[in-house]
Amino acid sequence: MAHGTVISAAVEGIVDEAVVRTVIAHAGAAVGDVYGKQGKEYLRQKLAGYNNAARRSPWIVLVNLDREEECAPPLLNAWLAQPARHLCFRVAVREVEAWLMADVERLCRSVAACGSGEVHPSRASEHVASLVGATAIGVDPCALPDPCDPNCPPEFKSHARLLLSKVQGNPGPADEHLRKALLKFIAEFSSWDLASNRNYLEVSRAIIKAAHGEEPPSV
Repeated sequence: MAHGTVISAAVEGIVDEAVVRTVIAHAGAAVGDVYGKQGKEYLRQKLAGYNNAARRSPWIVLVNLDREEECAPPLLNAWLAQPARHLCFRVAVREVEAWLMADVERLCRSVAACGSGEVHPSRASEHVASLVGATAIGVDPCALPDPCDPNCPPEFKSHARLLLSKVQGNPGPADEHLRKALLKFIAEFSSWDLASNRNYLEVSRAIIKAAHGEEPPSV
């Protein structure tokens, strides 16, 4: 990737944005504006515009397969038969969270660090299932309120700022600062090296509790 390349993006939601930002940074490029973030149908309605913009500059569009098709190619063809030259259109099978769990070795180390002892890769998913509800793996980060949403509870924003300062420093006074801090936290926490970090685990659980109370939603 050429130094100084800026890649714009469009995604379904806040977790997808965190993943895309990490992927772009890993590729050695800079993250441009990230659009969408209002669900799958909204992304599909706007796709032609994103594709048109990609005729002039690099773009990545990431969508979840969910249960819409059996595999990725039919969805790609149905949504956009002729992608522009600079568009990277990718489908997460079946959701982007699967990408976060694709590194089996680190997954096993993370599960073991949560108290399950040594875990063989062939049994990783079984052990993850046994830990759902006990770790942040069992909580859907998409359910977090968006600090830039006018309906976002002020109590959540104040709690989130305090909690994130324990692992990142002061997020900043503006709602946009808090949103970026939450995205950064989700991206960092997607690393299995940090997923077993006690401070990150405690902060993740507290953020979910601040958003949803004593009974957070499970995936």
